[in-house]
Amino acid sequence: MPAPRLKSRRGRSFKAVKAWSLDVSIWAPRAKWADSKDFYDTEEVKARRFESDWSRALGLGLTRTILLTDDGDSDESDDPDGGGSDGDVGACEVAEVESVLWHAYDVIDLAFNSYAGLDGSQIAMLGLNEYTRMMNDLGLISKRSKLCKLADFDRVFIAVDAASARRAKEQERAAGSGSNQQSTSQGHSTASSSHQPNYSRSRSSHDRPGRRGGDGRPAGGAPPMDDQLKRLNRVEFIVALVHIAANKFVRTGLLTDMSEAVSRLIEVHMQSHMPGPSAPADVFRRQVAYREDVSRALAAEEKTLRSLFGAIADSGDASRTDKLTYQLVSSERSMISVGEWLAFLRQSHLLGVDLTERDAKLAFIFSRMCTVEGHSVRGYLREVNLPFEGFMEALCHAATLKAWPTPAEISQAGCADIGEYMDNGGLTAEQVAALATPWGRESPTLAASNVHTLLTLITSRVRGRGWREGDEMLSEAEVRKWMLEPKGGDQDTEL
Repeated sequence: MPAPRLKSRRGRSFKAVKAWSLDVSIWAPRAKWADSKDFYDTEEVKARRFESDWSRALGLGLTRTILLTDDGDSDESDDPDGGGSDGDVGACEVAEVESVLWHAYDVIDLAFNSYAGLDGSQIAMLGLNEYTRMMNDLGLISKRSKLCKLADFDRVFIAVDAASARRAKEQERAAGSGSNQQSTSQGHSTASSSHQPNYSRSRSSHDRPGRRGGDGRPAGGAPPMDDQLKRLNRVEFIVALVHIAANKFVRTGLLTDMSEAVSRLIEVHMQSHMPGPSAPADVFRRQVAYREDVSRALAAEEKTLRSLFGAIADSGDASRTDKLTYQLVSSERSMISVGEWLAFLRQSHLLGVDLTERDAKLAFIFSRMCTVEGHSVRGYLREVNLPFEGFMEALCHAATLKAWPTPAEISQAGCADIGEYMDNGGLTAEQVAALATPWGRESPTLAASNVHTLLTLITSRVRGRGWREGDEMLSEAEVRKWMLEPKGGDQDTEL
């Protein structure tokens, strides 16, 4: 229904201004691009991704791990007298572990995203150092434990990584020989039985995704970067967690049930030992990025934002080949990689004690939308790059993390804007340390103002001294030229 037409004092009619909403905001294209077809990572899209992850985890032999470790008793045996067949009992236990993992999927995803890529550029992968740091932070490594010493966790990492590599080689040989890929690892059909849980925490039903190969891959799709040695992707991380739960609780005799062991691992260690406050990406979107005042502040600078994004996307990061492949395969929009994002921040002199490289990587990682098939070419490249809306969200993180002077402090220093203020020395180290916001504690207070301040500072960095707020917005040509300039001095980028 069209907006009603109103009469002005002079008798001319005009359309009433539409009420603001995300659907008509600068964020609007995100809902069309995202797998969720929404501005948020909905329960439905996460359920579809978990189903894909679980299918692939079973392909790595997870069923065998569960059945060989569990005592054989299931909480949901088909036989009311407890005398069901071994197959039924096994199917129940696999389904119980699956249910535990699904209900803790947000926690698992949060833990994985909080550590993946922090020691490198592979943000969809968990390196050995990152994995070891996580296990230590979660209080799992113990010199006195029989099966939870550092070497034991290393063995789990290596075993899961090797199993994935073997699986990939088997699939390559099968594809090369022209054989069909309908067969799956032992136990896959068991897990797809009637014990399959309903993937909805609200218990509402949804259509299950189809067109999947026997190992959970999309038909005809080959997973890029899926089996890199010495790194675990999210599926492999889930498999590793089950192995760790078996070592920690079942093989040591503390528990006898695998699903209970996995639940204990998540509740006692992951949920209570995660270092520092953090929350799913949708929390920041709802509380900060998608606010009307923040959205309007971004829209007011849209030309500058698009100029920055366009120049950054063409800045020649090492992952450029992957992104070109993505565009050729899917004919979608250009994106930026984490390497390009970090290079842009360094060029802008934005990294420091108030926005560390770790903060910057987390800002990038938590600005991605949930991708269902992350092992396909299209899905993988969506998982490791950001489109324009993701770039804006990462900037919102940066703006709310950094320490900023007040307008009064800028004026009292005799400066026209934030750019001139920073050129003249800016805040002291003590002020920066006091005003910086730790990751995960970003506040909506002054968020819109901080976004404007950040973009003003970036514009000043691009144009240099003499530029004043109120001048024409940045052009992409200006940003391209600036990004080719020699980098400035070293910045504090400690993790």
